[in-house]
Amino acid sequence: MPVSISELKIFLDSPGGARFVKTNLHLHTPATPWDWDAVEGQTRKARSVSVADYFEALSKTSLDLVAITDHNCVSWCGRLIELAAAARKAGTSRIHILPGVEITTYEGPHVVGIFDESADLGKIELMLSRLGMSGKGEKEDKVGRFLSAKSPHTIQEVFEEIDSLGGIVVGPHVDNSDGLWGFKGFRSRNEVLNNRLIRILAAPSGSIKKVSEAGGSVRLLYKNMDTSVITNSFGFVNVSDCHRLDDFEEKVTWIKMTKPSLEGVQQVIYEPELRVCHEITEIHDKEGRLEFREGFFFTDPSRTAYSHPHIIGISVNGAMLDGLKVALSPNQNSIIGRNYAGKSALLDCIRFALNAVPSDPDKLAKFTDRMKAFIGDGGDVTLYLSIREKFYAVTRVFTWTKLGKSAKPAFQITGTPEVYLLWNGSEFKRDSGRDVREVFPIEVYPQGEVTKIKENADQQMNIVDSLGGIDLAKRDVELLELNGAKTVKGELKDNRESIVGKLKRRDELKEAASGIDQLQKEIEELEQLSTSPAVVEKKLWAEEELKIDGCKKELLRLEPRWKPGNLVPQIEFAEDKPVEVVVGENAMKGTEFKPESASPSDYSMRASEIFETTVKKLKESTLYGSTAITKGIEGLSGLENLRKARSDELDEKIKKAVKPGDARAVGDGLIDHITERRKTLAGLLDQKREFEQAEKEIAGLFKQRKALLQRFGDRWSEIKKKRQMVVEMISRGSASTIKAELIINVERTGYRGKLTEIVDRLTSVAVRISHKEDQLTLVTDGLSPKELADLVRGRVSKGVTDKCVGVTPNTETVLFCMNDADILQLEECLLDDRFVISYQREGDTEYTPVDSGLSGGEQALALISVAMVPKGLPLIIDQPEDELGPGLITHELVEQIRKVKSERQLIFVTHVPNIPVLADSEQVLYMEQKIRESQKKSEKGCCGSLEDVDIVEHLLELDGGNIAFEKRSQRYSRVTKTK
Repeated sequence: MPVSISELKIFLDSPGGARFVKTNLHLHTPATPWDWDAVEGQTRKARSVSVADYFEALSKTSLDLVAITDHNCVSWCGRLIELAAAARKAGTSRIHILPGVEITTYEGPHVVGIFDESADLGKIELMLSRLGMSGKGEKEDKVGRFLSAKSPHTIQEVFEEIDSLGGIVVGPHVDNSDGLWGFKGFRSRNEVLNNRLIRILAAPSGSIKKVSEAGGSVRLLYKNMDTSVITNSFGFVNVSDCHRLDDFEEKVTWIKMTKPSLEGVQQVIYEPELRVCHEITEIHDKEGRLEFREGFFFTDPSRTAYSHPHIIGISVNGAMLDGLKVALSPNQNSIIGRNYAGKSALLDCIRFALNAVPSDPDKLAKFTDRMKAFIGDGGDVTLYLSIREKFYAVTRVFTWTKLGKSAKPAFQITGTPEVYLLWNGSEFKRDSGRDVREVFPIEVYPQGEVTKIKENADQQMNIVDSLGGIDLAKRDVELLELNGAKTVKGELKDNRESIVGKLKRRDELKEAASGIDQLQKEIEELEQLSTSPAVVEKKLWAEEELKIDGCKKELLRLEPRWKPGNLVPQIEFAEDKPVEVVVGENAMKGTEFKPESASPSDYSMRASEIFETTVKKLKESTLYGSTAITKGIEGLSGLENLRKARSDELDEKIKKAVKPGDARAVGDGLIDHITERRKTLAGLLDQKREFEQAEKEIAGLFKQRKALLQRFGDRWSEIKKKRQMVVEMISRGSASTIKAELIINVERTGYRGKLTEIVDRLTSVAVRISHKEDQLTLVTDGLSPKELADLVRGRVSKGVTDKCVGVTPNTETVLFCMNDADILQLEECLLDDRFVISYQREGDTEYTPVDSGLSGGEQALALISVAMVPKGLPLIIDQPEDELGPGLITHELVEQIRKVKSERQLIFVTHVPNIPVLADSEQVLYMEQKIRESQKKSEKGCCGSLEDVDIVEHLLELDGGNIAFEKRSQRYSRVTKTK
């Protein structure tokens, strides 16, 4: 199978989209020795540290990206960038270095400019010269040092100089005396901090506040900034200002980006919360008093990120998607592209591999057709998964079969996913017997499914049941077999069928056994008529026939217990033995049996001896029991033939010895008649014994049924408890506009359906229920399945009509026509729960259920909101925007995505750019269709995050293209400029 450690390594080394990289954007070097040596606790003087020494120490860290920001110079930047590039090429380091400069402004505060790796350092030096500095990092350097005092460059002009070279502006150590906020004599700080070019500040962890404002906007500010004066919103990085080789990894910032780059850092401007790894908690002052409830603290992503189960990558072989390999982000993935590009095909491949295929036959048929086109017969899909710090691989080959020969046959995808676990990081081993849905459950909503869920209460309950292992538990109470073994529901069905069969046979035996007394009396009267010696002897030979036949029946009764594969049974004899088994000195053991001269009693003893010998062999041998029984029956059959011959000889003697009309001839016929009646009596006695045995077996089956019903009910109770826990989790995780609740034991659709099915069989044109649907609704609303079953079984007069107001006596009469099978099936009906989702519309104080009074968009939003609650498993939605207006997408849906995606993997197919853009999708995958060798192929065009220019171009296409965007911008500008 196509499971490969090397392929997993490729996905891990090139993860899907943006991820957190470890950065330090404010490093100093010995290029300015006066600054380097002056740092308290310095362990290496500037003169002892070469560029190579500095890089060697830097490359030993776990940093991904750094910025060299010496005071007023870039003299070490070029050489360090070259060393980093060479080390990456050689595979000895992964670090990227950005050139930068910390500028001492004319007004006093410091400003940091950071530039791209490929920036022209000569141009940066010219900029420093234009600003009136030496560019060599001299101690006295500051803006305007070598310019006329009458025309110094302001801080805002410094911002523009940095921006003109493609750099970004950072306000370093904003809280210090030389920072933009902490510099006490800097009178223009409010005006400067509101400049559009200063959007990133460096401040200590815990000194940053999150401010929520009217209209739902959120800003980050330094903790004692006046929100009414400072109107800008900032992205923050940790305040490093590193001057020692030992401190490279102190006060770092984890920034999310596709690859280490200036463009990645720049995204902090647009997404100050999502792009920097942090925690939000309370800020207290030095005395412990609460200052802000929402404080921004820098943190390491290993504590918070990627801990949830997620798909690492997908590999497809075959047909339209042949050769497709896609790495996925643990967070938000947005799949975009033109129509028929293969976007939904990728989702279907994930569903196929994880066995999350449709259960509805019609939908399964369509899904199968799609998979034929996507990967073709024999094609395969492999997923690499991360689950609780373990790596799994799941692979599945596409094969299918057609069921039936109708015009619309059902399709069934054959084969099962194979699950592999990575052992010791060196090999994948088959995790046999594991159901992939148990190993890696997912929540899936194909295109259009969300809008259908709102119309179907069962589908809404599926949102709950897809979580917490509930789906797996439900299979034990919904399916008859699971993985080749009987479920509790299957055991109940077998038990029901056994009871119904036994009850039917018991009634038949009971009726037959009712004639025993009368037959015994008749035989007694007949026997009184047989008095002659010949008749008496004839009677004795007839009795021997019954005894031999009794022995044969007993051996035949034992025979099934010795079939191959059965356990060795305990030998039990019927209470009424077929013969008096003679043992010891009275047995004929060792005595030669002469059939021509033996008396009838000798025949009895011979039958007893054959029976005893057979039983002894059964006890001595467990392997040859069946053979012994066969030989015993053959022996008894031979004895019966000899007995019959003796009896026939007697008949001939009687016929020769008597004259016509002799009474003894009548006696001869009488004995035959008695013999037949005695045979009939023996059969009835056997049926009586079978009846008594059936009674015992029925009692045992009902006892077994009671235990099965208890197990069945316990499983449902477990499911209901899990559902309650999931609904509580949904309630906690949902937006304030969403309310979720579980109403226990109110869903009676299945119960009503089963009762309707039973009644339809019982009624006819002559016997029917008026207003049947209404009547049965009254019954199912008024009585539980067990209560109704007990009333019908006991034929409790007026029991149904008294308990269910409005039910007619005629309806009760029809219900009392149920047979045993109907009553037992009713007992197996259980009342289900109902999951109710409600939405609070803007301006409303009450919550409205999704199935009453909401618009289609509000219904869809409520359902998606519930689906997106953090649940610890991936969520896949094909076009979540369906039925949602732009306002619901940008103000509701996007906000939920932003909150949830750090806690679960999201995979969307979308045609709305606001979903990946406003939610800052970590991975945007552009799919495109191309013609390869006269065949259509769906391929990965490009992928990455929003710092990738190709991705942005494709998102712009979704937004109508550049012309449409510019026209909207121009038309909206009159409004936006006044805001």
